[in-house]
Amino acid sequence: MNPKIWILVSIIILAIVVVLLAKQGKIRNKPHYLGLFIVGIMWTTVGIPIGNEVLTILGIFLTLIGLFNRSKWNETWMQWSNLSDEEKKSKINTIIIVSFLLITGIAVYIYQNSL
Repeated sequence: MNPKIWILVSIIILAIVVVLLAKQGKIRNKPHYLGLFIVGIMWTTVGIPIGNEVLTILGIFLTLIGLFNRSKWNETWMQWSNLSDEEKKSKINTIIIVSFLLITGIAVYIYQNSL
């Protein structure tokens, strides 16, 4: 199946989950606009050379959201030493999950291209 369809379906599912969590009041954090800007720049620079229009468009979109909210970049910036133990544990778990997904994605990509 076309990978672009999978990416689009994943984004739609993620958006639905975020909306449901927001309606239930479980999302209390402010958006991290500097993070959105950085991710947008990375997605754009990766999407252009590999010819992935979806990744490029999402990268541009995230970059613009980050730029338009540049005045709020310092509001969400927290140093590791200022985080509570629960926040540190949450961030470590997120890093582990994202790293696992990245390694899995690279392995699947290499496996598919080796066939």
